[in-house]
Amino acid sequence: MKKQILIFFTLILTSIALPLYAFKVSHKLDYTDFDVYYRAATRAHAMLWEQIYTLSDGASPFRYAPALLLFLSPLAYLSAPTAKLLWYFLNFGFFSLGFYYLYHALAATREGRAESPKTLSKSALFSTCFAVLFVFRLCLDTFTIGQISGVMFFGFCLSVYGWMQRKPWLAGFGLLIPTSIKIGPGIIYSLFLLAKRKERNPTIFGSLLFGGILFALSAGWLGTMALTRKLWGNWVAIVQNDAVYYDASHYGSQSINSAILRLAKPGFISEEMAHTLFLTVAILGCTSLFLFWLLRRPRTVQGRGLFFSLGLFAYFWFMPETFKYSLTPLAIPVALLLNSHRKNTLSWFALVFGALTISLAGLDLVGSRIFFAVQNFSLPLMASIFLALALIRHAYLESIPSFFYRRVSQIFRHPKLGPWTHFPSLDSSLDVSYILPLPLEGHSPLNLRRSLSHILEQALLLSQIFPKSELILVPFGDRWTEGHPLLVGIRETLGDQATVKILHPPEIAGRGAALRQGFLASRGAKIFIAHLEQPCDFSFFVQAGNLLDQGYDLVRGNRRIAETRFDIPVKLLPLVYGRHRLGVWFNRLVRTLLPIHSTDTQSGIAAMRRPLALHSFAVQNFADFLFDLEFSLTAIGHGFKEIDLPVILNLQTEKSAKRVSYESLSILHGLPLLNFRFKRGCYHRYALPRAITADDWGISPGVNDGILKLAQAGIIRRVSMMADTKFLTHELEALKRLQARNEIELGLHFNLTYGKKIQDQNFGPGGFLRRWISHQTELTPLIQTELNSQLRILKNQGVKVSYLDGHHHIHILPGVLGAILPVLKQNFISDIRIPLDPKLIFTAKFPLVVMSLWAAFRAKSFGLSYRKCFYPQIKHFSDHGLMRAELAHHHDAEIIVHPALSADSERFEFPDTYTVERVYEYQALLMLAVPSE
Repeated sequence: MKKQILIFFTLILTSIALPLYAFKVSHKLDYTDFDVYYRAATRAHAMLWEQIYTLSDGASPFRYAPALLLFLSPLAYLSAPTAKLLWYFLNFGFFSLGFYYLYHALAATREGRAESPKTLSKSALFSTCFAVLFVFRLCLDTFTIGQISGVMFFGFCLSVYGWMQRKPWLAGFGLLIPTSIKIGPGIIYSLFLLAKRKERNPTIFGSLLFGGILFALSAGWLGTMALTRKLWGNWVAIVQNDAVYYDASHYGSQSINSAILRLAKPGFISEEMAHTLFLTVAILGCTSLFLFWLLRRPRTVQGRGLFFSLGLFAYFWFMPETFKYSLTPLAIPVALLLNSHRKNTLSWFALVFGALTISLAGLDLVGSRIFFAVQNFSLPLMASIFLALALIRHAYLESIPSFFYRRVSQIFRHPKLGPWTHFPSLDSSLDVSYILPLPLEGHSPLNLRRSLSHILEQALLLSQIFPKSELILVPFGDRWTEGHPLLVGIRETLGDQATVKILHPPEIAGRGAALRQGFLASRGAKIFIAHLEQPCDFSFFVQAGNLLDQGYDLVRGNRRIAETRFDIPVKLLPLVYGRHRLGVWFNRLVRTLLPIHSTDTQSGIAAMRRPLALHSFAVQNFADFLFDLEFSLTAIGHGFKEIDLPVILNLQTEKSAKRVSYESLSILHGLPLLNFRFKRGCYHRYALPRAITADDWGISPGVNDGILKLAQAGIIRRVSMMADTKFLTHELEALKRLQARNEIELGLHFNLTYGKKIQDQNFGPGGFLRRWISHQTELTPLIQTELNSQLRILKNQGVKVSYLDGHHHIHILPGVLGAILPVLKQNFISDIRIPLDPKLIFTAKFPLVVMSLWAAFRAKSFGLSYRKCFYPQIKHFSDHGLMRAELAHHHDAEIIVHPALSADSERFEFPDTYTVERVYEYQALLMLAVPSE
């Protein structure tokens, strides 16, 4: 009912306004903007071309493009009063057509909505009527002053209709109308340029075609090209000199430029600063808008309209001046905002604030004092900013990441390779492991035959020259299938040879990830790495093998050495030469940012001894491009010897432009990251800390098994035991033997939250804290009794307790440390844990830092000792190089870990949120078993 009332009210109001303003316009005798258009039309009719664009007209020269004269010239055949009235009816008609197309654009948003088409039509009509009322006063001012805004409004609405209805020709033609009048709206063409080809081409080329036709018609009408060039030149001069005939700080203008200039007038900032500030804001604003369009893609019809509307705000804000009549296209975002089913408080606030400051704040309604205050303080500009913020939220919700965003995010947020899924052999049973990644991203039949021929040739030479060797083939790429022609051909030719392994592709696509997977399955003392896309002569590996026997650890194939030879088709010469030049510049950049001296680090052809391979593939961070540099950085960080050799390459294809672009973006991001990682110590030797502490012994067999294996490997040096858990005795004897040999320390993992009942209630950490605060005196003796009980259990099991920490760090809660102090002294325990890791300030564990600071202060006053602390997070376990660097920086600190050999959370007595991650920690910690030398 309310919607019907609004619709009826809008129809009545517009019906009254049509004759009323026809009368008002016909009797307005003072200045209007229409007088400028009529004057230009009469001068053009009289062929007074020199007087069309002239600064002698004072503050009101004709400022529109010469093509518009073609459409204005018929007015010269009418008297001024008749032409003025005709102009009014034309503007009214254009506004009406604009709202008609806006309604149909909104009606198209039924896509993906549960409502019926009839309901949606009513909703679209209601939103359109509200938009009419929102800009109604602005439209009336347009009629009064005789502006051309009706034509521009029609163009905007036609364009958004074509864009939302996926009619690209119509979208481009509609936007051409306001763009040819004011230039500024052309920023929305950036949105069209980012569309898919089937939409982009018709939109852009259609606009160019219509623009060319318009220019040709106007040039034909003018008669000579010399006159056409002269008029366009005079128009450019008028636009460039707008500051001469107009003050952009006028109170009525609501652009950002005008708001800043109004600050400069009273002297708050200088005019030079105001100009610089506006340019900065305009550049940042337009860039941000373009990036939003580039990184997001609308997923609904509503989203397409919202994306279009964001371009309108750039037009409103960044024009030199924006008067009320320029704000009439606000009806489009307002209608879309009201039509959305995702409205929130910000949306309603923006609509209400906009209605109060834009729609209702007229001079005749609020009086001159309030009216001029609203204008001078740029409240309409603020209203448009709130509307834009609400629109950005809706546009984000109605969109998904674009293909470009997904592609770039793979570079700048490359997926972590994570810890090794299984530990490679430390001892080699073969002389050579030849690892060949197989890119299965789309081969032509010819390339397939060449690749197969090269693989078979390498396999034959490998078995002849290195009898104790293995060939490891690792497929990767988007088009991997078991039945890929290349894999089928390899299997058919090589059969089931024991020395040939064809692995499954890695979970993360990329040549680097494939190489790491191949290494984990290898058993060779020497690791040969080949590149199928740049096949090299096998003589390189023969020479490299000899150099490895002579004491070198890394031998690289270098395409920049003078002795290197290329066997390529003539048609590839320009591409190969261009890529060679790019490679030279790239390696200069590498040598500038990194301590690498090689002139070619990315050939993808190398040989290394197994010790270097163990460390290189352990700290590898890049799954695809740039991983070769990590080999060199690891060799430098560990003091391994390296050398370059020339190669003989047989190139039949070259990288695509798409691949080169991807690698260029990888370089921009990757080289600074590698520089940072190298300086941080991610590729260097490290000393294993003597206080890596594993918590939660006894919670499950999988946890106990994982802790024990890490302790036997010399990685875990301290084990915190939960005394009253079901699986305390599982593998306990093996752990006690390590303690007897002084290889580990054992401590109590004091438990008050894992299945413990305090006053017949189970509490988690938060519940216990609330109970402790309100009943501290009452709970103190119960906690002391519980601590004595848990210490007694361990003593009865023959465990010597050296220190104490707490499950969920319950022992550092304010007051708990003081409560258990007498028990600690009775049992001669003075070493406790204070998990004070400053880096946790920026994580969800921030409260832990605050409580640790207080606990550290109390521990000193109680005469208790504690170590520095490092609390690794998932990011450290997923990046072994980062983990090594942190351990090197915290060699004297306690390292808190929670490993498990298997994810057996179903055997936990009570629920625990940390389950699968325990296995991840175990795999990462086991990688520390790689010998440091």
